[in-house]
Amino acid sequence: MREALGRHFAGAGATRLFSGSGKLGPPQQAWRPARARRSSHAGARFLAWACLLAAAPAGAASVCENSTATPPNSPAGLVADCDALLAAKDTLRGTGSLNWSKDLAIGSWQGVTVSASDKRVVRLRLRRANLTGTIPAGLKNLEKLHTLNLADNGLTGSIPTELGDLASLSALELQGNKLTGSIPEGLKNLAEMRILSLTRNSLTGSIPTWLGNLTKLTTLELHYNSLTGSIPAELGSLTNLQHLYLSSNGLTGSIPAELGSLTNLRRLYLSSNGLTGSIPAGLGSLTNLQHLYLS
Repeated sequence: MREALGRHFAGAGATRLFSGSGKLGPPQQAWRPARARRSSHAGARFLAWACLLAAAPAGAASVCENSTATPPNSPAGLVADCDALLAAKDTLRGTGSLNWSKDLAIGSWQGVTVSASDKRVVRLRLRRANLTGTIPAGLKNLEKLHTLNLADNGLTGSIPTELGDLASLSALELQGNKLTGSIPEGLKNLAEMRILSLTRNSLTGSIPTWLGNLTKLTTLELHYNSLTGSIPAELGSLTNLQHLYLSSNGLTGSIPAELGSLTNLRRLYLSSNGLTGSIPAGLGSLTNLQHLYLS
């Protein structure tokens, strides 16, 4: 029996379980090789994990810090804006070109305006810049951005919902591109928005009711898309609105009587839709209205 057990454990890797005298040998001698193998395997696993951790970046290093774009002593916020724009560059330009580079002062970058007071990027205006890429979600990192104008390019894809993180944004002008998808819900957070222009794209879905919460809006341009559904009565809450363009979509239903509350309205374009019903009497009380298109 002892020989059989000895052969069994020897086959399992123990040098000896029994001594030559037939007595049990020291347990540590029997199991030392097995422990050595386990220790060796654990060491190999530790080394593999160490290599993975060494290869993983602890955090993205700044490209712009201490560069010509943002020289030494530049505010950390401006360095962050510079890094955000360089990260977005290739996605945005597509086959087009932008002169953004760490070797050029950020104030000289195409379409970029840096505030003289707080040294942050406050405007990005790239209208008719031959951009053919998509709108990078990373633009949300431009924390002090007031104006984003990417109009009249060849941008494709959807509007990133992340743009709703731009709490200071007052003008979003994306008209004249090839954008698809719906109006993203994230934009409902843009409480400072005054101009929202998404016209001449290929947007689908309905006009969101939450647009009625953006009470600082003066211009809402959604015409020449493929929007469907009805005109939300909530738009009647936009008492600062001066220009409302909803023509050339697939809108149906009646014209909400609530639009008669838009006392600052100057232009109302609802033509080339599938609207039915009568014209609300309240529209006749809009004394500032100069242009009304319903055909």
